[in-house]
Amino acid sequence: TIAYWCILATIILPYLFAVLGQLPGLNYEGFKEPRRRWPSITGWKARSNSAHINGLEVISSFAAAIIVAHLTQVPQNTIDTLAMIFVSSRLLHAGFYMADFAAWRTISFLCGFACIIALFVVAVDEYVTVPMQFCRALCRTDMGDIGYLLSVASL
Repeated sequence: TIAYWCILATIILPYLFAVLGQLPGLNYEGFKEPRRRWPSITGWKARSNSAHINGLEVISSFAAAIIVAHLTQVPQNTIDTLAMIFVSSRLLHAGFYMADFAAWRTISFLCGFACIIALFVVAVDEYVTVPMQFCRALCRTDMGDIGYLLSVASL
């Protein structure tokens, strides 16, 4: 699904920001001990390292939100839309971070965070709604009306 590809993008993007902050001048010694070089880097390159670290911090919560949404059978277009908005907000977040636009960085971060929360909220809503529909149908029908029960259960 598109959402699974978005998880992969969320995993890869922070490393692109880390490499970007090391350019130019990235060499074998830089790869050998990359953390030793970071204290000497300033400006947008240092902020790209911060974007890298922040990007690593959100991978697990985003992946969990996508998986939970899938497991609770949230409509795929909803999951994909929220996932694409999340990845877009992360790209903007990194760009605003490197450009030192703190207010816009915060807004893009909150947008991505809202997508994670929304994925969990629609998952909980879906998880609660489907069993409740089945219970209501069970209470309203004859036990002989198996076709109706099965159609509600497949929601």
